[in-house]
Amino acid sequence: MISSAIGLFLPVVLALVGIIYLTIKENKKSC
Repeated sequence: MISSAIGLFLPVVLALVGIIYLTIKENKKSC
């Protein structure tokens, strides 16, 4: 049960981190 939950949430967490990282990167570039 726990392993399946991690398998479902891990890609979502990685996607969110990637989006946030790109957003911050673009914001710093525009400054």
